[in-house]
Amino acid sequence: MKNKQYIILLYCSVFLVFCISTTVLALIIFPPIDFNELEKQRWWEENRADMESSGYTLLNR
Repeated sequence: MKNKQYIILLYCSVFLVFCISTTVLALIIFPPIDFNELEKQRWWEENRADMESSGYTLLNR
């Protein structure tokens, strides 16, 4: 009976290592989106005409 528990524990630990390693690999391949950078780009797109008319250019960002 004790041998069966060790086999179940082994399978569970292998599954846990598999889940963690695939998660880490996925985060390396597909890094999370930087929402702060996206927000800055969206704000710049919306306010580009106003900023450029007042003399503010891409070099001043």
